[in-house]
Amino acid sequence: MPALHPPAKVLVTGANGFVGYWSVHLLLQAGYAVRATVRTPEKARILAAQIAARYPAKVSAGGAFESVVVPDITKEGAFDEYLVGIEGVVHTATPVTFDLDDPAEYIGPAVKGTLGILHSAAKHTSVKRIVITSSISAVADIVRPPSQTVVRTEDDWNDDSVEVVAKTGEAATGVDKYSTSKVKSERAAWKFYEENRHTLSYDLSVVAPAWIFASTG
Repeated sequence: MPALHPPAKVLVTGANGFVGYWSVHLLLQAGYAVRATVRTPEKARILAAQIAARYPAKVSAGGAFESVVVPDITKEGAFDEYLVGIEGVVHTATPVTFDLDDPAEYIGPAVKGTLGILHSAAKHTSVKRIVITSSISAVADIVRPPSQTVVRTEDDWNDDSVEVVAKTGEAATGVDKYSTSKVKSERAAWKFYEENRHTLSYDLSVVAPAWIFASTG
């Protein structure tokens, strides 16, 4: 699939998060148009103000940036109307915390949100590429690292954390619960894509960063 070039319009989910915000910023900087999703009107207002401070012309009426509210990414069809006219998707929305007790509070939104964006995009032939933010914790066990150097590839999965969560439930560490959500959501994404790729207008890429840092401004 050829690369998308500016001024293609890109949907960024979880746009008020750290990765989401920087995705919006860098896409606008490169000349793309961006439709950003957040969960509440207040977050949409704050995000729009932050972007306007950097790119005032892009937030004005008819500009290259708009923010929209998707209160519940697990709801069926949550993204449907917001994919109209979209050519690319950067899906970052997922629970990023280590403080929840119930593993389902991590896994449910991660899996349903990921499958939701893929299902919705399947209804829009304008969508040509989807990029999903996964994590190194989907690839390797970061709670119990190996005693020697190991080279990881796309064939590796962190089944250790999945097994720990299955056995211990709420007693598992927050990192294990989060890691399990990343494993399950990425596996669900690839399963959907492989089963339906012959009918889809888009290709799928997944990135699994190990450490993310930048300024917060």
